[in-house]
Order: sequence, then structure tokens, then C-alpha cells
Amino acid sequence: MGAGASVNKMWQVKLGQALGKKRYQALGKQPFYIYVCAGLTFSYFTVAVTCLWVDMAQLEGLSARLGVSAGGRNV
Repeated sequence: MGAGASVNKMWQVKLGQALGKKRYQALGKQPFYIYVCAGLTFSYFTVAVTCLWVDMAQLEGLSARLGVSAGGRNV
């Protein structure tokens, strides 16, 4: 979780430097940007929590059932 928070903060700082303060604040008010950021946050949190509560055998079974959509191979 700490790595995710660090990457997020680095993204904010670098994007703020690249765009400038006013353009960065304007981007932060765009609905598409808000939804993409919320989706990424939810996805990262879900993966992090899943890794804490699911053991490797369950994770492999889930990956096998989901197949290509989970980034695994169809078995």
C-alpha cells in the first residue's frame, strides 16, 4: 500500500510540474480524469486486499477460472 501511495504522490508532483498549477487543477476537475483515477485507485486497493486475504492456491484457481481476462492462461 505504501508503494501505491508513493507512486501516486510522485505522479501528482510530476504532473503538476509538467502542466503547471492552474492546468493541473483544471485537469483535476475533469469528470473523465476523476473517474479514471477513482477506477485505478479501486483496482489497486482490490488487488492489494486480495493478496492479503487469499492464499496462492486460491489465487491460482481464480486465475485459471478467469483465464485470459485475469492475465493468466486458459488451462
